[in-house]
Amino acid sequence: MNKEALPILGIGLGYRVDLDEYINRADSTVEWLEVVADEFLPATASHRQTLARLEKASFPLVPHGVGLSLGSISAMDEAYIHQLQELVEVVRPPLVHRPSRIRAP
Repeated sequence: MNKEALPILGIGLGYRVDLDEYINRADSTVEWLEVVADEFLPATASHRQTLARLEKASFPLVPHGVGLSLGSISAMDEAYIHQLQELVEVVRPPLVHRPSRIRAP
């Protein structure tokens, strides 16, 4: 995929609970949020509520999976991969980063 086919997301912000108040009153300065996927795994009802609230506030969400252990000698954790896939299905992000490529859904 060439870069012209990727969506332009604008200015993003890494979501942290401490930033909730700012995010709730943010204007168009913040156009999308990066969520550390590992903080929402497994995707419990409480986690889904938080993600739904952020999405309802018109923020596209882009999950960032930090626990893939890419480059390590450890095997991939299949349970983690499945949880990450479930989270991606819940969030429906405009971009999904996979170890081999970036794609727009």
